[in-house]
Parts: sequence; C-alpha cells; structure tokens
Amino acid sequence: MAGNVQLPSTGDEPLLPSTSRDATLSKCELRIEGMTCGACVASIEGVLRTQPGIYSVKVALLAERGIVEYDPSAWTAEKIIDEISDIGFDATLVPEARSDTVTLRIYGMTCSSCTSTVENGLRNMPGIHNVAVSLATETAKIDFEPSIIGPREMVDRIEEMGF
Repeated sequence: MAGNVQLPSTGDEPLLPSTSRDATLSKCELRIEGMTCGACVASIEGVLRTQPGIYSVKVALLAERGIVEYDPSAWTAEKIIDEISDIGFDATLVPEARSDTVTLRIYGMTCSSCTSTVENGLRNMPGIHNVAVSLATETAKIDFEPSIIGPREMVDRIEEMGF
C-alpha cells in the first residue's frame, strides 16, 4: 500500500480546515523590471514563497510580470512591491484591466490526457484566468488579461506542447 488515505472517522469531522484560504485571498499583478535570467525569477519567487501569508507566486521573465496571491490581513500590494525592491528589482502594480475571451482551434488532441495537458499548460501562464478545452470540438476557450498576454503567446505555448 503506497499511502494511507482515510475519510473522516466521525460525521462532524471536516474534510477541509474550517478557514479556507480562498475566503481571504487577494491577488495583485505586478510589472517587474530588471530581471535578466531565470535566477532573477527564482530569487523573487524564493523570497516571496517563504513568507507567511503568501499563497502563490508566478513570475514571467519575458513578460516582466508577476502574479502574487496573498492574505490581505498580512500583506498589501505595496508591501509586496517593497519586498521585491529590497532584493533589487523595480516592481509596480498593474491596474486591473478588462478580461477578454478567445476560442482557439487545437488539432491533434486524441484523449482526455491531451486536453488536461493543454489546460494545465495554459493555466500556468501569467494573465490567464480560465481555460476550458473540449476534445469533441477541438477548441480551447480561454479567459485572459490582454494587457499581460495575447493569443499569439497562447498559440506558441500550445505548439510547444505538441499540438
């Protein structure tokens, strides 16, 4: 037996902790200048990830962007910007922009594993909010921030995955 997974033993034992992080989650998008390589990205992500109250950090070198999900009772966007500045990079808050949707045709998918690969590959890109891939129609409906990413980058990513 590889692992020991059990359901709650009593009816009143919760499946999840009573404090859900989603209820207290804030998100900020930052423009980060001064990065020149993967080590710069790793240093920013490493410093922020170790901080209590920071849930997620995604930094894109070429886009010069970062998305940070955090606990608003412990952090503010300004405090995160100061933290990034302390390690030598210029960060500014990107104002929330309108979201856009695009539907892309994807050829070469043969199974649900293909759709999962495309969904996960796109979902990890900064600026993408939601991805729904349909094997039957060979399409991907993508909600994204046009100020951060465009359809061309999405198509390039899908092609990198082999579709």
